[in-house]
Amino acid sequence: MNNTDNYRTENSFTSSWRICVAFGILALSGCASTQHKSAESSESMDRIIQNRYSFVLPYETGWSTKGRNHMNIALTKDGQDNDETFSIQVVQFKLPNFKTTAELIRRLKTIQSKNVKPPRYEIKKHTLIAYPKKGKHCIRSHRIVEDNGADNNPEKSAIMITSSLTITCPHPDNKDIGINMSYSHHYRSTYTRGKLMEKPSKIIDRKFIKKAEKFLDSLKFI
Repeated sequence: MNNTDNYRTENSFTSSWRICVAFGILALSGCASTQHKSAESSESMDRIIQNRYSFVLPYETGWSTKGRNHMNIALTKDGQDNDETFSIQVVQFKLPNFKTTAELIRRLKTIQSKNVKPPRYEIKKHTLIAYPKKGKHCIRSHRIVEDNGADNNPEKSAIMITSSLTITCPHPDNKDIGINMSYSHHYRSTYTRGKLMEKPSKIIDRKFIKKAEKFLDSLKFI
C-alpha cells in the first residue's frame, strides 16, 4: 500500500466531509462528527497541529471543535445574529490528476460545483485563481451561495448567504495529497432576493474576506 491509499479518491470526495467543505455549513446541516471538544479562548492563540499541516485560529473566542481526527478538523462559531455562523474546515484528500495549475483550477471548480444542489442552493459567485503565495499549484477560491431553504418564514425577505474563502494546495512532499482549508460565513443578507440577483457583488463582506485571508495564510505544511 502506498502513502496515498489512506486518502480519499476523487470519487469518494463526495462524502459528507466534501459537502461540508463545499458549502461551509457544517454546523447547519448535520455534517459534524459526534466527537465534540471545546476550543477555549486560550487555545485560539495557539497553532493547531494536524498530520501534515498546521494553522492558527482567528484571534477571537467562541470557536468549538465539531469534528477532528489526525487528518481533518472542523470548527464553528456563532455570530452576533441568531442566523449567523462562522465555520472552519480543513481536510486532506487525494487530488485529481493534473499537470498544470490551470488544469487543477478547472478540475477543482468542477468538483466544487457538483456539490451545489438546486433548488435549495444556488451559486451567485464562484472564482478560482492561482495562489502561489502558499506554494506551487495552490488555488484560492471564493464562492457565494444562496440558501433558498434555510427557513420558510415569509416575513424574512432577506436571503441566507454562505460566503466561503478556500485554499487548496498539493502537499509539498506529495502532490497527490491535497490540503483543503476553508473559512465560511453563513448569514442573513440585508439584500432581498431581487437585489441579490441584480447586484451579487454588493453582498461581499469585505471585513470577512480580510479576516479569512489572514486565517488561510496561517497554513503551514509539516
